[in-house]
Amino acid sequence: MTRNILIAGAGPGVSGSLARLYAEEGAQVGLLGADPAVLSTLSAEVDTAGGTPESALVDLTDDAATRAAVTRMAEKLGRLDVVHFNPSAYREKDPLS
Repeated sequence: MTRNILIAGAGPGVSGSLARLYAEEGAQVGLLGADPAVLSTLSAEVDTAGGTPESALVDLTDDAATRAAVTRMAEKLGRLDVVHFNPSAYREKDPLS
């Protein structure tokens, strides 16, 4: 049985590693994130690793947008077996300023 995975906050670090790992097992991998370049790269990596990627741009700080994106992704994938919620924020400014 194919597993359906949703990664919210998809990026190049831990979530990217999980996406590639699940893809190697043949999973459908849904990717939600705010950076189109990262989603494009990660989708290609999932495909190359043997998974089936689906991706959508979403600002995870927007509750309504996040709920809608998760609902749409669940509809596309058919069901969700695993949800990995991994939002992060990068600050260019000095945190003390």
